[in-house]
Amino acid sequence: MQESIPSILFASRERTFFLTFLFFTLIYFSSALLAQGLSRYFSQHALGKSINPKPSRQQVFKEIRLSLVAIFIFSLQSIGIQWMYTEGYIHIHWNILWYTLPIEIVVLLLWNEIHFYACHWLLHRRWLFKKVHYVHHRSTSPTPFSTYSFHWFEALLLGTVIFLPLIVYDFQFLALISLPIFSIFLNVLGHWNYDVFPGKPPSHVLKFSFRHSMHHKWVKGNFGFFLPQLDHLFKTKLDDDLQ
Repeated sequence: MQESIPSILFASRERTFFLTFLFFTLIYFSSALLAQGLSRYFSQHALGKSINPKPSRQQVFKEIRLSLVAIFIFSLQSIGIQWMYTEGYIHIHWNILWYTLPIEIVVLLLWNEIHFYACHWLLHRRWLFKKVHYVHHRSTSPTPFSTYSFHWFEALLLGTVIFLPLIVYDFQFLALISLPIFSIFLNVLGHWNYDVFPGKPPSHVLKFSFRHSMHHKWVKGNFGFFLPQLDHLFKTKLDDDLQ
């Protein structure tokens, strides 16, 4: 079975594109709908609270449309991975090595944190914000569907996260596939506009949803993805009186 995975994924550029589009669409909608269901459940049981005013239905429709464009861009980038693999420029371990798998997953998640912070900081430079990142910030009250709601160039930039790890190390397939799954799940929770831990300070690791909602509200600071450490290190966290 493991030997057949590369032949299924990389048999042709068209197949790689289609399977990637299907995969990202599936995890995007399933994660967003799950987050919506969780927020309703928490709200009904008085667990936590909403952060910003509830957005309009028209906003959600626009977010879905833009997210599908972003997924299209990610799928185009997967053709580059298919070419690099078939030409022998990158290698992937298809067998499962349980003793190194957790380490590889953590390394990829930490790299995703660094890559996202760097890209997000860059997108907030004046020219790129006016031309590109402003699209994402149309969602002043984010929703779970805001996750991929951005300009096509931002999708292209964020989609490069996987290329450097593939070039520098032969990761396991399960570790590689865990990156988009964990990334979109945490990203959805970062945009779901709900604070499950209202009593904790903004710097608490579990307050990432709140921190990112404040970023959407004030359009500055809090550039981190999940962890607060990079914002503290580079002094880009929002002032406490804004949070």
